[in-house]
Amino acid sequence: MTEVYIEIDGSRMMLSAKGHADGSEVVCGIVSAAVYGLAGTLWNADSLGLDVDLVTVKMASGDALIICYGDEKVELLFKSMFLMLGQVAGQEPERLKVERKFL
Repeated sequence: MTEVYIEIDGSRMMLSAKGHADGSEVVCGIVSAAVYGLAGTLWNADSLGLDVDLVTVKMASGDALIICYGDEKVELLFKSMFLMLGQVAGQEPERLKVERKFL
């Protein structure tokens, strides 16, 4: 099972993804693409007009962590990740769990 946790506390945002969606290459691919897509967007923030201060970006098989400070546009990216991955978790609850804490 893959467990994703997204936290937004003011301008501080964090996404953690741990584990593997064993038995479903599709779920694994969706989670990987989403997390790498978020990291790539944040890495290219300047060219996209985003105000981001990256603190941590750790990407490894079955273990990803992204922590940053950002504005409302960056917050929207993290909330979109929660909604999108939550849709997948609703279809594959035995393979993906998504939790959030928005303060």
